[in-house]
Amino acid sequence: MRKGVKQLTEWKEENPESDDYDSKKHMEYHNIIINATGGSTSEEDDKNFNKIIKNVAKESLIDKEKY
Repeated sequence: MRKGVKQLTEWKEENPESDDYDSKKHMEYHNIIINATGGSTSEEDDKNFNKIIKNVAKESLIDKEKY
């Protein structure tokens, strides 16, 4: 999470127009925040959770003889 916060801070510094609530950059910033925190709806939360599980499963190995 710290890396994401650092990247978000850097992005904000590189995109000062994101402070203007009427700008496209502000909407982009808003979407980044929503995605970084899990989504704005329960469907998006489920989608993000399933995406994480899928990525973890790709990197996990279970010894079938042991379990």
